[in-house]
Amino acid sequence: MSEYDFTASVSFHPWHREKYGTFRGKLKLLIVGESFYGSLPKGVLASEFTKWMIEKRAIECVNKRSRRFFTMVHRTIEGGKGKASFNERSTFWNSVAFYNYIQSFVGSKSRVPPSPEMWKQAVEPFGEVVEKLKPDLVLILGERLQMKVDKVDCLKKYQSCVINHPSSRGFAYSRWQPVVNEAIQVCLNRPSTH
Repeated sequence: MSEYDFTASVSFHPWHREKYGTFRGKLKLLIVGESFYGSLPKGVLASEFTKWMIEKRAIECVNKRSRRFFTMVHRTIEGGKGKASFNERSTFWNSVAFYNYIQSFVGSKSRVPPSPEMWKQAVEPFGEVVEKLKPDLVLILGERLQMKVDKVDCLKKYQSCVINHPSSRGFAYSRWQPVVNEAIQVCLNRPSTH
């Protein structure tokens, strides 16, 4: 379900539900990952792929490798360690938005960086998504991604927080949970301006 109409430049529509904006009671949290790898599953449209990923991989946990990534994102934001219950996963993912910056599949396997052209083509769709979702906080997953999104003008109007990519070597909850929690507290303690 989407209350937003996106232009054709947004190939992978962001994940968001009716409860977007209820994270920690009132926050609009947009989590931004870098890219997808692989290809579309049979019968899934590109515009619905992010929705499919969150439902199947983050909430239902049907793929071990993806489950690990989404569990690490969830636990870094909410605290705790290890696999969350179905109810915890569902409540969390239904209260936030998720979007991958690159708007095409980067390759068949992970660890392949996006091409310069992919980065360039991602700027306009990202700006559109941010302007429509109007997040209180944008959580950017990865320093490489941060270097690119920092150049997107519209992002300067929004509070953002950067953490290492959850799939990066040596990623530790103990390092990043306090960083994310501090950014969340800043947002909770100020009135929304969007």
